[in-house]
This record gives sequence, structure tokens and C-alpha cells, in this order.
Amino acid sequence: MSGRMASFWLRAGEKTLLLLALLVPLAFCLHSYDAGALKSTLLQAGALCLMSTWVLKGLERGRWELPASAMPMAAPAIVLTLWTIARFAGSASPMAGLQGFLRDLLYIGMFWVAMLEFGGAFFAARFKSWLLLAGWAAGLYGLLQNAGVDPFPWKGAFERQAFSTMGSPETLGLFMAACFPLALSRLVDPERDQWARGADAALIALLTLSAALSASPVTILAFTIAGMISAFFLPLCLP
Repeated sequence: MSGRMASFWLRAGEKTLLLLALLVPLAFCLHSYDAGALKSTLLQAGALCLMSTWVLKGLERGRWELPASAMPMAAPAIVLTLWTIARFAGSASPMAGLQGFLRDLLYIGMFWVAMLEFGGAFFAARFKSWLLLAGWAAGLYGLLQNAGVDPFPWKGAFERQAFSTMGSPETLGLFMAACFPLALSRLVDPERDQWARGADAALIALLTLSAALSASPVTILAFTIAGMISAFFLPLCLP
């Protein structure tokens, strides 16, 4: 058993998750702007790599553990896993749904590995930083699109609606709404310095404006839910 190799596989899994947080929101293809298919493929490849690093690390250590910190999320994860398997097993035509079943298992497996190996506050803060970096890039690109500045062939695909690297205005609004509580949690963090909190405030303004420029009704609902989540959870996180 090699502790050095186990640490290597742990770091490889960590880097995989961080890269996914940055690359999946920003990935697009110049030849065929099917952002959804590209992002799904990238996410599945990343999930497979992440699960492989977890298996290899466990083999090096000779065991796989269930940390106490992961217990609150273990029960719903088990229910979701069993329900996915039961739904596939009870399908009238299992072979027709095999591809979707395997894709769902990859996503569930990625959740399991993230929960078991990277559930600490330190990694969560790093993951949030990488995801919000993607939020900065996607939001700024959305502003440029609305201003008519877009060097790519899909310029004007949704007229004046911003869609950035997301493929559609609705998806852009959903991503901006997902980033909103994360940016807000950093803004209210009393340990962050004044300059960092100023950047957080600017990011919140960018997320809100870019989402508004998507001009999608879905965005209104998404931001309403994001606001409710923030109002409920943020006070619990403050000292």
C-alpha cells in the first residue's frame, strides 16, 4: 500500500472536480454550437475520471470509508441510487433506456465521490471560487452579447437575448441564479477583506444584470428560488 500514490489519486480527483466547475459552464464548440451535448459529454468524462481516482485511491489504501460528515447526505443519496436502479429494472424496454441509465449512474457516482472525499469546508470554498470564476466569464460574455459584441458565428442567434456560453437564455439565467447564493455567501463573510467583498458585490451585480439580459421567464423563477435559499441558509452560516 503506497500512501504517496493514494495522495496522488486524491489530488487528481480534487483537480478533476475543480476543472469541471470551471470548464463545464464555459465549454462550447465553434463548429457546431450544441453547448448542451458538449457540456454533458465533458461532465460524463469528468465523472468517469473522478470515480476512477476514487477507486484507485481506495485500492491503494485497502479500504473505502464513509466519513461522519457525509452521513446527513448518505440517506438521500442511497434512496436516489436505489430509485434509479429500480426505475431502470422496471422499465418496459430496458435496453432502450440503457444509455440514459448509465449516464444517471455516472452523475450519481460523481455525487457519491464528491460527498465521501471532498465534503470539507476547505474544498467547498475552493470549488465555489472556481465556479464563480466561470460565473464571471459567462456573465461578462453575456453583457458583450447584449451590446452586440460577439466574435463567434452564433451572434444574434437569440436576437438581443444574452445566452453566453450556455447555449440558450434559459440556461444562462439558471446558471446565474445558481451562482447568486454562492457569491452572496462570500459577500456576507466577515473574514473577507474589503477588496474581496467589493469584488463579490460586483459579481452579484454582474450575475443579476446578465440574468436580466437573458430576458427569460425561467430566470425570474430561478432567482426567486435562489433568494429564498439564501434567506434561509445564510443566517445559519453566519457567526
